Amino acid sequence: MRDEFIQCAFLSANNQTVFIVKWENKDTLKYHIDGNIEFISKKSWNKYINEVGGLIEKHIVETKNPTEADIHIYFGELMDYFKKYKISYRNEIKVNDRFDNWSDRSYNNKHQLSSTSYCIVPSKTLSGERGDYNIKRMFLKSIGLLGVTESRISLFNTNSNVPVTGLANEDKRLIKLFYSDSIKAGMNLDEVNKVLKTLDLEALYNEKL
Repeated sequence: MRDEFIQCAFLSANNQTVFIVKWENKDTLKYHIDGNIEFISKKSWNKYINEVGGLIEKHIVETKNPTEADIHIYFGELMDYFKKYKISYRNEIKVNDRFDNWSDRSYNNKHQLSSTSYCIVPSKTLSGERGDYNIKRMFLKSIGLLGVTESRISLFNTNSNVPVTGLANEDKRLIKLFYSDSIKAGMNLDEVNKVLKTLDLEALYNEKL
């Protein structure tokens, strides 16, 4: 559990981990959907959002007003998404050729998230299962869980031939731990490891979800 938490909590770049980023000092997160939602029914989407909200102990609600949204979900082409949300990217990446999703985030000097967005590209999505996976996985990124795990049954796994489209119990434990009071925005890997050594992870593992 400790190893999987480190894997899913940290984005690794150039063999280095960056700081924890998460939403803090907010009881409610508002999301806005730009475009027509695809690959998932409204009922399934609402069930997923409520599930995640319960795990992080925050209300997650939809807003029709994009100016008041914390999380922006865009369905459309990447170049249109980049322009609309003024997102920079490396010119050498041929984004239109292969990418079916993208995510972006902003945070303050304490690494507390202030705005996040992600794009789902229906024209590049090869299957309904892949689309379902992207929508759910990108939402987890939008609340700060940026890493990947090796577990084949986890939504944090990126290498499965058959995309996972639901939260396994191990995923729920990791999300709940990430949003516990013990894990703070701005923590580095060493600080998180020190905190994990003080926690009763066995009790957390056995807690009923």
